[in-house]
Amino acid sequence: MEASPTAGSLGHWVKMINHDKTIKMNRLLKPFGLTESAWYVLYHVNQAERISQKTLQETLRIESGSMAMIVDSLVRKG
Repeated sequence: MEASPTAGSLGHWVKMINHDKTIKMNRLLKPFGLTESAWYVLYHVNQAERISQKTLQETLRIESGSMAMIVDSLVRKG
């Protein structure tokens, strides 16, 4: 059986490692009602004296709709 041409590529392994990290982070954060994305937003808000939603969006490379959903969720949770 021939291996997939992407199975040995660096990009493939980076994607697999990132996916695994995301799953593990989400499992660790679940008891706190957070996801990895929400945690990154909270981390950057905590590190900055003042930061706009637009700046967070650009810094974290999150689309505006996704950022709005994360921020809305965090605001609802308090």
